Order: sequence, then structure tokens, then C-alpha cells
Amino acid sequence: MTNPHGHVRDFWDGTYIVDGEEVAEPGHSVDFFTEKTIEYLSNVARNDAPFFAFVPYNAPYGHWPALKGRARNRFRADYDDADMHTVPREGLHPDALVRFLKKAVDSYGGVDHSSELLIPNDLETLRNYYSEMAMVDDGVGRVLAALTDLGLAENTLVVYTADHGFSLGHHGIWGHSQATLPANAFRATFSIPLIFRLPRRIATGRDDDLISQIDLFVTLLDFLGIDTDDLNPNSPALGFADTLRTGATAPRDAVFMEQEETRAIRTRMWLFKRRFPLAPTPPYPDELYDLIADPAERIDLAGDGAHADTIHTLTEQIDRFFEQYSDPAYDLWRGGAPKSKSDKPWLWQEAWGDDWKAGYGPG
Repeated sequence: MTNPHGHVRDFWDGTYIVDGEEVAEPGHSVDFFTEKTIEYLSNVARNDAPFFAFVPYNAPYGHWPALKGRARNRFRADYDDADMHTVPREGLHPDALVRFLKKAVDSYGGVDHSSELLIPNDLETLRNYYSEMAMVDDGVGRVLAALTDLGLAENTLVVYTADHGFSLGHHGIWGHSQATLPANAFRATFSIPLIFRLPRRIATGRDDDLISQIDLFVTLLDFLGIDTDDLNPNSPALGFADTLRTGATAPRDAVFMEQEETRAIRTRMWLFKRRFPLAPTPPYPDELYDLIADPAERIDLAGDGAHADTIHTLTEQIDRFFEQYSDPAYDLWRGGAPKSKSDKPWLWQEAWGDDWKAGYGPG
């Protein structure tokens, strides 16, 4: 079951592909996916066989028109009077303006991108967003209750996570890392939930270890007792199955991130953003944040000579990581083409020439 088009236009009255056929659903998408999941679980419970369910809720989704105005869902009244002061109110980030102006000049297919400047600090949109999160919470709760009712809860590993983070006005940004030019790599845009549940076989409590999304696959295989010897030997994935079983410290001391022209490393002490050195003039500046003294990531220390050695060390770590693990055919920093598509083809064409391929793999 999937959505026949890419982006979310509305949570209501959707059309979905179910078993190869398009199906119209007049209700809310979260309810539809929840009900289909419970239906699937009811069927597999009769077979007493291993199963896998991937539940890709498309809420809360952060953009108009899906999120514009007062929500229509059943939780909207809970947020009608919410002041939402837990979400920061601040002026637009300069790099968000740069991004908007570049998109406006290039037209980007004639699409109106003005909402990116109108949404930050829009109270009704915030309320709408959080009410859609309540829909997801409700859906997850119904799935977990179904597992219990069907007698599957004790032997079902549940993993709750997301594909990316999202700034809801944090740092004056609305969206994920790509919402600014250059990409921002702040915590809000990359930090995501990662919750596991398997009664009596997973250590309880909250863990603040550094974990990358690329670690998830090998961890699940290891945790489930599946041989991982045949996996890619050059993968940077580090399994943390022992952390799940016993609460032991996860093996990472750093996580790495990439968003086209921005590569970043996050350690317990530092966030360092390294920008593509051949980016158009004026060059995009590197950034450094002390996460101990400045956990909100407000004070850029990259221009402070006292941190030159730290920047040198972190730069070497980033370069080593991507030189070892990236496939040159798809490495934008070495003239490769993206596996999907680039958000900034003009940047890479300026760096590598007009013959650079704009997307969908090499060749």
C-alpha cells in the first residue's frame, strides 16, 4: 500500500495504491493506514508465522497546503487555545532568505515558494502540525493495542522512528536541513525519535548515545540473531544490539551527516559543518558549535582562531569518513551524480561543468 504521488497535498480524501489498484479513501490518511495495519495483523495472527509491517504515516508533514489553517482532525480542539510557547519565536534565518531568493530567481518549475517565509511563527500552522502528531500518536496506540489483543505483543519487536527531523521555527527555519542555503544541519533538522519495544528483552530507560540511522539495519539483524557476515564489508554501520539487550554504551563517538554541499560531524562536544570548497562565490562558510557550552547551537566559533586545531581535526574526520565510505560514482563532492536527484543542480554544474549529470545515477 502506498501513495501514488510524492508529496502530501492533504491528509483527507486520499487515493492510495492497494495491492496494485488505486483506492479512494474519504477519511484521514492516518486512520486509513492504521486500519489497514490492524487488518494485516489480524490476518497474520492466524498463521503463527514471522511477519513484517512498515507503517509510513504521512502526518504530520510540515508544509502547506496540507497543514494550512485550522486542522480538520478530531484532536484540533485540543490545540485551539494552545499558545505553543515551547516552540521558539524568532526572526527568519538569513540562510532561509538566501534559499528562498535563489528558488524565486530560478522559479523552480514556476512553483510559489513564499509559504517558506510565511509559515515560521504562524500559530495556526503550529497548532495544526501538533494536532496531526496527535493523530499519529493515536494511530500508534491503536496498533500497539491490536498487537496485545491478538496475542502478538510479547514476540513482536516494535521500532518507532522517522526519516528526518524538522525545524518548526527553531533558528528561524521552517523545514529540514535543506530549508536553508547552505543546508543547516542543526539538531532539529537531523535528530529523530528512535524507540524500541520488545517486552522483557530490551533494556528499559532513555539512552543519549550517538546513533546513526545507517546503524539500524545491521542492529536489527544482529538483535534478531540473523547472520550479518555477508553484509557490505565497507559499510560504516555500527550495530548497537548490545545496547538494546543490556543498556551498554553504544559504540559510536561521532555521527556524520550530508546534505549536498554540507557535510557535518556531531560528537558529544562539537557540531562542525564543512561546506563544499568549490561552491559558487561567495563561498559557503564552515560553522563550529560547542555543544557543551552552547547546546542550543547559537554561537558559531568557526571564525575564532582559538579553535583552529579543533576545526582541522574535525575536517580530517569528515574527509576520511566520506573518502572511505562514499561511492565515487554518486559522490557529488567528487563530480558524481546523485542516485535520486539534486536539489541544487546549478551548484554542481558550476563546479564540474555543463556535462555533469543532474540526477538518477551515473551515465
